[in-house]
Amino acid sequence: MNPIPFIRPITPASPSEIPPSSGTSPPIATKLEELSVEPDKAEFLFPKPTGEFPIGIQSYVLHDADRSIAISIHYPSKQGTSFRHHPLEPYIEELGKMGSPVETTRYASCSSYAQPDVSPAGGSFPVVIMAHGFGMRSDDYQPIVEELSSHGFCVITVETQGVAGYSRALASEGKPGAVDEEVMPTDDQAVNLQRKDIMFVLKTLQDFGKINPDLAATMDLERTGVMGHSIGGATAAQVCRNNVLVRAGMNFDGGLVGEHATSSIFQPFVTIQCDRAETVLEHLIPDVKASLDLSSEAKQLRDSGDSEKADAKELEAAALLEAGLKGAENFLDPIAEFDTFHARAGMGSYQVVLNGSRHAGFTTLHSLAHVVGLNQAAGADHPQKSMFQGWEEQIPKDLSTWAATNRHVLSFFSEQLKGIPSGIKSGSKIEESIKEL
Repeated sequence: MNPIPFIRPITPASPSEIPPSSGTSPPIATKLEELSVEPDKAEFLFPKPTGEFPIGIQSYVLHDADRSIAISIHYPSKQGTSFRHHPLEPYIEELGKMGSPVETTRYASCSSYAQPDVSPAGGSFPVVIMAHGFGMRSDDYQPIVEELSSHGFCVITVETQGVAGYSRALASEGKPGAVDEEVMPTDDQAVNLQRKDIMFVLKTLQDFGKINPDLAATMDLERTGVMGHSIGGATAAQVCRNNVLVRAGMNFDGGLVGEHATSSIFQPFVTIQCDRAETVLEHLIPDVKASLDLSSEAKQLRDSGDSEKADAKELEAAALLEAGLKGAENFLDPIAEFDTFHARAGMGSYQVVLNGSRHAGFTTLHSLAHVVGLNQAAGADHPQKSMFQGWEEQIPKDLSTWAATNRHVLSFFSEQLKGIPSGIKSGSKIEESIKEL
């Protein structure tokens, strides 16, 4: 395949970690079945993609020497079926384990706009890799992934064991799919795990024609970008540093973590940050309220003479408050660090702040919880009750966050991977209010 003339050569910060394709035996891959939903029963949660292409989806587990990596390939397709991909299907068992019943009839109607296993559209399209956040699932970003794919991009979500909240790769092997919170990696370890998985996926894609030649023909690997949310955004930067094949990167509200987190990056790179005040309150207020409730219970127990139980409640209240403060502190990254990072990034880089948004607003976490009834079903004593409340207030923010994010995702990758000028000046710092969308 001939090089794209409008893309300048890029020298990586360190040698490329992807060796050339072996050209011999095909990669080891297992096809995953996607549950689909009939159109007249589908309850669409997300805005309809605006691009000209219908979206296809196929999922695989790729097998490395010591781990399995689940990917979902979203691609421009021919109009083949009205059936839709079911973004919650592999997760329903884990939802039940959370201690709250779900409304199964509403659960069965959840769907995205991607169509399982339809034929790819003719042509070769740029590739964008998507890295998920800590404890999230690859399917939690469908409004962003599908919008980009509908405009003529192959978007590949990569699931990392131990970092994802649920692993389809492990579940396909008959193992528990939910993350074990007692053995969760540190932020630096998580970034390294995701980076290695993405590198392996990019290597495997070079030989993907031996797995699915029609789908492989749709992917133009000489026009590859990477994006990620939260810890996945930090991973996106690390992938850019280590891979000459990746032409552009994007970070949705990820901190600057991982090895050499603030060192030079030569590709064009965009950071989209949420409203720090909104997100700090989002994390802090529920824990503060719960801590105060526990303190009140402790006082009642002490007044009744049960000092032992009162002591235990006070310790629990203090631990909960400390956890809330720590969670809020994670989102107080100095803006100066991002300024330094972008000063060392390639031409075409810029920053965006979405005022009124919040960290979880880049995902479908709250909207999916609402549709399956978790926000109604979670009892007063449920440990994650607060995350399911206030959906009616949160979903407009999510819709606006997706709209603003999609506008930048599409214009940035269209410019860097298709040569379509965006009109955004390199080095810009843009502030937008999602309340105006």
